[in-house]
Amino acid sequence: MTKQRSIIIPRNLTNFSAVANLKIREIDLDGIDRCIISFVGTSFAEPLPMIALASDLRNLRTRFPHVTYVCRSRETAFRGYADHIGYFRFLGFSRGNQIGDASGSGNYVPIHLFDINKLKANAGDEPYGKIVSEESLRLAEVLTQSNKGGLFVAVEYAIREVFRNAVEHGMGSKAALLGQYWPTKEIAEIVICDNGVGIAETLKDYYDTDSPIDALSLSLNPGISGTSDLEREHQNPYYRNSGFGLYTTSTFCAEHGLFRVISGDAGVTRQSNNLNSHNWSFDGTCVQMKIRTSDLNDSAAKIQRIVEKGEEEAGARLSASTASKQTSLA
Repeated sequence: MTKQRSIIIPRNLTNFSAVANLKIREIDLDGIDRCIISFVGTSFAEPLPMIALASDLRNLRTRFPHVTYVCRSRETAFRGYADHIGYFRFLGFSRGNQIGDASGSGNYVPIHLFDINKLKANAGDEPYGKIVSEESLRLAEVLTQSNKGGLFVAVEYAIREVFRNAVEHGMGSKAALLGQYWPTKEIAEIVICDNGVGIAETLKDYYDTDSPIDALSLSLNPGISGTSDLEREHQNPYYRNSGFGLYTTSTFCAEHGLFRVISGDAGVTRQSNNLNSHNWSFDGTCVQMKIRTSDLNDSAAKIQRIVEKGEEEAGARLSASTASKQTSLA
């Protein structure tokens, strides 16, 4: 007799806790032949929990490769959206568009899955940061349907700096991006994740941190980088790793919405002047950025002021790289 287990996905996937509460990482499928992933009751989802769920289900498949995994769903707005952007393919199921088939629109950037090793190989003698910048410009144009203006500047900068971090520091093989824009709410959301070693691991050789939470909090300060001074001396001056990318992006997003990073067994959320910690898990690093699209006319100037303040805080220790100071309108 076939033994099976079902995982019921919630009706609304609107926050990370909705996925964490499923406790997929604690599920034991020893002795189970078939696992049913049921989206039958799911009607709405946002980027962060969608990416988090994908990470947990991929982890489950890795731990129990002998199991047959079955996806069940019904015709809802969620399924139509998930089919279109390639989400079910991202989960490993044979339904909906392939990843990359959908071109995107002013309301969303469909799932983009990047092969980091291939991206690095294609860079040739060029700095990785240059290739990342080209991708960031393209993705920002899709989401904002423009190549200028305050919203474009903010979105392009946020994608570029976080994506650079994944490529240059994450030590992973894959990175994924999903973006959504809600014009009626005047909010843009971008989620970028990688399957690397995590932020705490990249910082441990350079900083004395007591916990993953401390490492994440530290990474949002100016001048914090998992790159040695000797390595920086040999890097391209324009794109060198200065430790200002996460600081600047998190500060800007906190002032205009929310910045959240989950890596390893910890998560922190920066919003306004508050920094909150979470006991969440993610294989690699996942960054969520929500930006209120109103009051962004002077994004370039605001980013420059944040960089300057960070350089003052870092003192003589380190200055931001030219790339981290540069906005698409500068």
